[in-house]
Amino acid sequence: MATAWGPLNDSQYRDNDEAWSRMKNSGVGTVGLQIANGEPLFNPDAPGRIRKYGMKVVLWGTAHPNDGELVALFRGDGYMPQVETPDEYTRAITNFEAGVGAGISRSVFTTLYGFNTFTRRPPSTVYPDGELTTEEYERMRPHCTHATVECYIQDGGAHFPISKMMWAALEQRGFDYATPAIGLWNETDMSVYRGGNGELASYGRQIGVYLSEGMTPPNWADLKILGT
Repeated sequence: MATAWGPLNDSQYRDNDEAWSRMKNSGVGTVGLQIANGEPLFNPDAPGRIRKYGMKVVLWGTAHPNDGELVALFRGDGYMPQVETPDEYTRAITNFEAGVGAGISRSVFTTLYGFNTFTRRPPSTVYPDGELTTEEYERMRPHCTHATVECYIQDGGAHFPISKMMWAALEQRGFDYATPAIGLWNETDMSVYRGGNGELASYGRQIGVYLSEGMTPPNWADLKILGT
């Protein structure tokens, strides 16, 4: 579950545990706290309050040279730099190669833009012509093999449906592992991601969600029963 401004500007996150309790009640296992320009967008006590509910903490955002210090300071369970542009990819790979996030779970929060230079792996029995991948992913692969893929209907179809985005991540860009992240803001109902072009059911509860601050009460109720 990704958060953004809430932990600093919304009392349900900043001043009490209402938001964290709501996430736990809806079955959230990991909370994404945003970092930006080398600074946390949350109060220092937020990670501990989240862990009190048995949830893990991943730090996400555009990569910055200070990220390693933040991961250590807040004892991040995961590190997930955003990659939505070639520049963000450059920042992320620089941090990965410097060892940021080593020893904890690593992913990229991505629209897949930034993984743009298509190439092929050496031919194999399964892929006689070589498996399709990208130069960017092959460079990142020793450090991070997972993508949290933004599958947002709000983007006018650019990042939807889920099947298109996951195919692009796994079959085009070469990612070994990927998880869809659905967009729930602007009062978007979760039903748009189910069945038909949504195809959410096949992922059970192994999904990401953006953005907690924009979710409606029905969203939280639907999330609680997701995969049951």
